[in-house]
Amino acid sequence: MNEYGNVIGTCSKSGKMTKELFKMFLENSVKPYTCNNKFLLIVDSWGGQVDSTLYDEAFHKKIVR
Repeated sequence: MNEYGNVIGTCSKSGKMTKELFKMFLENSVKPYTCNNKFLLIVDSWGGQVDSTLYDEAFHKKIVR
């Protein structure tokens, strides 16, 4: 993983994708590489991926300082 800085590994107890894991994927894998640029993210129809609140939380958060 040191050789490839963009590889992130994670796991779950059930071995299945959850909304929380998908949210972590968006925030830890997608967001750092897209920054504030426009991008196209293709997802399937799994219920956890069609929840628009996950995208709003990951990409439209206002940073409070």
